Amino acid sequence: MFTKFFFKRFSPQQQLNFLKKKGTLIGSQARNSCYYSLYLVKGFFVELMFTTDDPAAVHESVKIFPNLDSVTSYLNDEIRSSENKYNL
Repeated sequence: MFTKFFFKRFSPQQQLNFLKKKGTLIGSQARNSCYYSLYLVKGFFVELMFTTDDPAAVHESVKIFPNLDSVTSYLNDEIRSSENKYNL
């Protein structure tokens, strides 16, 4: 079974290729002049951060979440921080 252990050891280009072939894109968004894509892979979630909207570009950073609870907590924190930033 493929795990996040192996995924972490891929080069950035290999990570991107793997996610495009085997992952499910859950969503994407732009925030703080960066572009983010969230993928579901068997057993874990991956968020890639890009500095450009070019789909062929290699990501600048990667966050790996081991389960749904961890990605939900992360996304809720992002929402709260943006609400505080704009006083919504």
